[in-house]
Amino acid sequence: MNTQPIHLFGLYLIHVIQLDETTIFQALEQQRQAIIPIGRLAIDLRYMNMRSVMGVLSAQAGTDKRFGEVAIELGFLDASLLQQLLDMQAENQPRIGEILVEMGMFTAQERDILLADFHESIASASLPNTEL
Repeated sequence: MNTQPIHLFGLYLIHVIQLDETTIFQALEQQRQAIIPIGRLAIDLRYMNMRSVMGVLSAQAGTDKRFGEVAIELGFLDASLLQQLLDMQAENQPRIGEILVEMGMFTAQERDILLADFHESIASASLPNTEL
C-alpha cells in the first residue's frame, strides 16, 4: 500500500473511495475545457487587443513556449500583468469536486465531507513523526 500522502483530490477519491479513474479523467477534461485562455482574459481586461494576441499566437506557433512567456518577450505584458491573468484564470476554473457533483457522483454535502477528510489527511501527513 502507498504510504505517501496524496495531495490531489482526484487521486484521493480514486484511492480512498475507489472512484473510477475514468470518471476522474472525464471530470478533469471538463475542467480543462472550462479554462479561459490567457489571451481571452487579456482582451477582456484590455491588457491586449486582438491584433497583439494574434501576434503572440503567431510567434508561439511551433515553439513549446506558453502564451504568457511569448507575450512578455514581445512586450505586450509584463510579469505582474501575467500573474494577474494567471490568478484570474485559476479563480474562474471550476473545481473537480464541483464537476463531480454536477456529474452526480455525490452530493454537495458529501463532497464537503470528502474535502474536509482530504485536507485532514494532508495536514496529518505533513506533521512530523514524534514516535521514538
